[in-house]
Amino acid sequence: MPKGNDKKSENKRAQSSSSNKAVKNTTREADANPSDFFRASIVKSALLHGLILLTLLVSFNFSSKPLEFASQAQASAQPVQEIVQATFVDSNVIEQNKREKAQAQAAARKRQQDAIREKEKERDRLRKAENARKKREQEAQKEQERVEAEQERLNALERERQKEQEIAEQRAQQEAMQEQLAQEMAEQLEREQQAMQAAQNRKVMTELEKYQSLITQTIMRNLNSDGGFKGKKCKLNVKLASNGLVLEVKALEGNDALCRAAQTAVLRPSTLPVSSDPLVFEKMKNLNIIVEL
Repeated sequence: MPKGNDKKSENKRAQSSSSNKAVKNTTREADANPSDFFRASIVKSALLHGLILLTLLVSFNFSSKPLEFASQAQASAQPVQEIVQATFVDSNVIEQNKREKAQAQAAARKRQQDAIREKEKERDRLRKAENARKKREQEAQKEQERVEAEQERLNALERERQKEQEIAEQRAQQEAMQEQLAQEMAEQLEREQQAMQAAQNRKVMTELEKYQSLITQTIMRNLNSDGGFKGKKCKLNVKLASNGLVLEVKALEGNDALCRAAQTAVLRPSTLPVSSDPLVFEKMKNLNIIVEL
């Protein structure tokens, strides 16, 4: 093979290796910083096109052999075409890498935002659970306080009821004692009154008997008897005024002659002896007297 072709092959391999290295470096740079890489890609593209133009100029042969020139031009055009294609591939790779990186960054941001939202949801859930727990505790505390207050109210009512019951029992005992005392006093008074009445009755009867005896004596003194009435008896009813005046005298039973004589004897004095005591006179104003000889 001619040396010219070997040199061209070496140049082609060197250019291909340089192109591959450029693609790799381009990919790494695209991953590192998309905006800086984009500006660098423009610069590199311009430099690459200048290099292609320079290669064409260097490869141009001004000899009179047209076929050799054509062959060299064709050989030189092939690396240029490959470089142009590599440039387009690099641009597509760069764009694809940019899109993929943008998508990866968007996905990462979305995952980060989702994680933040999940954390916020968990915090909200925990906060709501804590608030619910506190609310339950507060409600339980209020219910306990309400129960205690209600129990205290019931205890106070029970104490008040027991106090009222004790007062009622004491009042009932006092009333029973007062009633018993009043009954005892009434019984004592009744006994005293009965005793006084008995004494009064005894006194009245004594006075009545005395005045009955005095009236009988007066009748006997005024009775005209010649001994013919011996063993005879007469019962008289004498009604008297408070001054001793005889209002009426009647024979109830007995010997007629003796009764007539006894009536005359009753009427003979102007008055008969009577008691000034109203109680005694009450017994005397309608008096039955027995005249017996």
